Amino acid sequence: MCGWIIEGLRGLGINAEFKPINDIVANGKKISGNAQTRRNGILQQHGTILYSLDVDMMFRCLKVSDEKIRDKMISTAKERVTSIRDIDSSIDFDRAYLSILHAFCKNKEFYFGDFSESELEEAKHLAETKYSSREWNYWR
Repeated sequence: MCGWIIEGLRGLGINAEFKPINDIVANGKKISGNAQTRRNGILQQHGTILYSLDVDMMFRCLKVSDEKIRDKMISTAKERVTSIRDIDSSIDFDRAYLSILHAFCKNKEFYFGDFSESELEEAKHLAETKYSSREWNYWR
């Protein structure tokens, strides 16, 4: 799946490459981080593709207590992380989205559809009973 992200980024003119075990880099800096798990015959892939990044804002949102550590982490992140807009500010969000979507769909059969009534009910139940609970959201 990282290959499809790389293909989508390259479609934007970004020289992206895979860096094991789960990163994608462009110009030597991380632009995407990914994770994957397989259980019960199901593959789950999730990750980030940095479109635009404000490192200072990111660290204001993270809980990093010591100011000295936070300042060092911010400077390190600025040296090691990039975004689509950092590389080429002319790339608008729709263009980036469509390039990556095209890479995922190219030469594959796919179906866009709606969720079934039972899937919607299960999602609502999980949102109300699990994902809105303090235990789930603050388990760390």
